[in-house]
Amino acid sequence: MKSLIDYSLNEEYEKVKRLGDRLAEVDSLYRSERKKQGERRGLRRKLASVALIIHDGVWLRF
Repeated sequence: MKSLIDYSLNEEYEKVKRLGDRLAEVDSLYRSERKKQGERRGLRRKLASVALIIHDGVWLRF
């Protein structure tokens, strides 16, 4: 029974691994935008106008 559980966990892990690290991508975008802006207030206004929703590995932008 343990090997069946291990197999299932490995299968699910592979599915999640294919999605990638979305938080790292968002962090790098945030940091690069921050360098461009140079001003914290301007960056906040720009980020406030965009909402990102991540659902099942799909990015929706509003």
